[in-house]
Amino acid sequence: ETPRPERLRAPPPRGAAPAIPAAPVSWSGDLHEAVVRLGKLIAEGELAGARRLADELRAAIRHPDVPRSFRRLAGELVRKVYQLQEDKDALLAFQDEELAALDDALCDAQGGPTPR
Repeated sequence: ETPRPERLRAPPPRGAAPAIPAAPVSWSGDLHEAVVRLGKLIAEGELAGARRLADELRAAIRHPDVPRSFRRLAGELVRKVYQLQEDKDALLAFQDEELAALDDALCDAQGGPTPR
């Protein structure tokens, strides 16, 4: 039996607070449960609910304290929602956000200023 991954709480924002809607997810709650819920909504074909949740999760899963493997899994689910809805604009915007976060992390690791 594989051990259950450690439950993740949404980490506190660094710097300015991200614009996360206060809708169906309680952000004082468990980020892991929200991602599991997103997977269930996708599997059940509840695309409207999955879209709302995917949009809410975007900022939380990019936080640097979220483990890379979990961030990757959650990002795949978010991309899946946008692909199922054939929303290329949302998919490209999410990918741009992911690239910007990687660029910021690389600059931080190198000790240089963050470009922007």
